[in-house]
Amino acid sequence: MNDERLLLEWLLSAEDIEFVIDRSRGTENRLKYAIQICCLKQTGRFIDEWPAISVNILNHLSKQLEIDLVHGCLDTGNKNSESKIRQEVKLFLEFKDFDFKNDALILNFLEQNPLLISNKNEIAKEVENSLIKAKIHLPCKKQLMRHVYSKYDKTQVNILETFATNINEVQHLSLKRIYERNILLPGIKKPIGEVNIKNITLKIEVIEELLKLNLESLP
Repeated sequence: MNDERLLLEWLLSAEDIEFVIDRSRGTENRLKYAIQICCLKQTGRFIDEWPAISVNILNHLSKQLEIDLVHGCLDTGNKNSESKIRQEVKLFLEFKDFDFKNDALILNFLEQNPLLISNKNEIAKEVENSLIKAKIHLPCKKQLMRHVYSKYDKTQVNILETFATNINEVQHLSLKRIYERNILLPGIKKPIGEVNIKNITLKIEVIEELLKLNLESLP
């Protein structure tokens, strides 16, 4: 890990430091609080494997907390102690657990990003970033993505129904001509591939035709 990434990902605020000192005792305990604060802020999840945290990171945090430097990785504590740290950090940062039953955040995200679903890696990253900004403690990635894809079909039907209801005849005929040339809208966003005049001209013509339709005015 380079110095810049170390500084950005494992930086404690004055409030973080005050919380850690107030809530914990001893070098190892304080480092665990600090690590979980940084992990939840950055990834929306807590760390499970303490040996995954390098001595370099531990000592970067130690300097900020003004405690003794360490020379080895942290050990896993008892379950009650580890659970207590997580719960207190979650309350301190005002993060809430993801609510599968009453979730509206994913539906809103999919409605605003209807084309993103075609790229699994990209949508996983974007969904997680969106939930972290909303201060949501994330479930495991597989569980979260199963939920995302379960909501996708419903979202797409709603979008298409709204689109079909509001599109006018001129817009409909123009889009039909574009689709008859086997040009799908998600493909417009993709890289050209082989860069030549023919490919560039085709993409520009389609984009110009779409811009004239004023589709952004639709709900």
